[in-house]
Amino acid sequence: MRGPGLLFLYRLADRFRPVRIRDGRDRLADTIQGRHLLRQRTVFLIQPICFFGEFSPFYPKTVEIQIAVSFQVGFDLSAAGVVGLKFFLMGRFVFLFGIFEIDAAPLIEDRLGITRDEVFASQIIDLIFCKIYDERFTRPEDTVKFRAGVNEKDEDVRKRVLELFEQVKKQYNDVIDVADSIVLDAKCIKYIVGELQLYSLKDSSRDAVGEAFEIFIGPSLKGAQGQFFTPRNVVNMVIRMIDPGTGERILDPACGSGGFLVEALRYVWNKLEEQATALGWPEAEIEAEKQKVAIKNFRGIDKDSFLSKVAKAYLAILGDGRGGVHCENSLDSFSNWSSKTVEDIQPGTFDIIVTNPPFGKKLAIDSTAILGLYDLGHKWSQESDGTFVKGDLTDKQPPQLLFIERCFEMLRPGGRMGIVLLESIFGMPKYQYIVNYIRSKAKILAIVTLPEDLFQPHTHAKCCVMICQKYDVGMTAETCGEYDIFMSDVKWCGHDSRGNVTYTYTADGQKTVLDEIPMVADKYLEMR
Repeated sequence: MRGPGLLFLYRLADRFRPVRIRDGRDRLADTIQGRHLLRQRTVFLIQPICFFGEFSPFYPKTVEIQIAVSFQVGFDLSAAGVVGLKFFLMGRFVFLFGIFEIDAAPLIEDRLGITRDEVFASQIIDLIFCKIYDERFTRPEDTVKFRAGVNEKDEDVRKRVLELFEQVKKQYNDVIDVADSIVLDAKCIKYIVGELQLYSLKDSSRDAVGEAFEIFIGPSLKGAQGQFFTPRNVVNMVIRMIDPGTGERILDPACGSGGFLVEALRYVWNKLEEQATALGWPEAEIEAEKQKVAIKNFRGIDKDSFLSKVAKAYLAILGDGRGGVHCENSLDSFSNWSSKTVEDIQPGTFDIIVTNPPFGKKLAIDSTAILGLYDLGHKWSQESDGTFVKGDLTDKQPPQLLFIERCFEMLRPGGRMGIVLLESIFGMPKYQYIVNYIRSKAKILAIVTLPEDLFQPHTHAKCCVMICQKYDVGMTAETCGEYDIFMSDVKWCGHDSRGNVTYTYTADGQKTVLDEIPMVADKYLEMR
């Protein structure tokens, strides 16, 4: 059945331009961009947008255009749910930018009854690692195993992928548990393999693949309280204010899906690339150095096995820094961590910590074994002279407060920290001992209060960001003298309480997103 139109995006002159393709070569030649490509005899690959309909083939159709253009579009669009894909032109080929936006969930829900986002996402991650393994360990002259032919039996594809997965579990045993299994049926596996087989994750742009992975995995990361998601504008603001160097070790002890680590990695990579390019390094050497930095300097911890798996997958796709992510309770005694984690993540060794610790009354820590490890796990009273005295163990404590102490423990002297905290910590009298504790450990360099809408529509929590620097050896609050603290009160974060984008207009009438958060880092760096 011929579709009413398929929309593709390809890249020319660094801008995405739409090409609507209906009837093969004639329609392509009707566009300026299409005529240009035909004149240049460009060879490129296009994959149609995928649809779900009662009679739709679940596997993709590949379209190759070389001088004469032919199309094999056989999708039934009668019940189409359009999912947009982006492509970018690299040399002679159009590569995918957004493959993971393809919505396979309806197919999998109908066939297997898998309705939980994280279960579905975990299955896809397993298949992504199968593809990564296949690309890395298949010789150029051999045929890859991660493939699905149009006329190939579903069960043959499934059998080949399951054999590949057994090898994956051995190679990536720090990500994939030996007990893990792919429970998708043959039809689902063939569909997903068919979607991924045309594209090289190893050779594609890291930014494109990373962005696509984040778009795909995003829905499974938003817990009931939104506790797993830190908006990217806030993450970028914190990273820019901290300004990590190319040789600095970075830790997120509550890394979740890896948002802070990934953005910090991109920031460091950009710095490294600028420096290396100025020195005339060849491209291969720059890429090798990027991977070295990812493996050597980036560490993360999260006690949620699914989220740590997502973080490992994300870092593996970007730069194979997955080995730095560990599934542990960051607040637990070091003696309860695995030997590998203890070896990899040691107190007092990190130059930078960036994190958004979990918060919420339901998450309060009441374990005396954990509370006893922390000064902030105790009750504090204020004497008449203003000093604070530590007393007995408290009955329970929000984990965010304990994370403050653990973060200082992990930082080296002189190390820097960017942390998202509840604004009430700096405003309510009952938390005055917390502020006093922070000041006893570090110079507070900046406090940025954030809008209440920031984590909406998931939670009403009013948060702020604190940037601080741990005292060097021998330095105290008394000896460091007076210093300025950067303060910022952000009113607009780019969306309202319902999650709808907020807009404003520039002086020349241009519509733009109303988001003040990106401006904060600029002001901070100007005044630093």
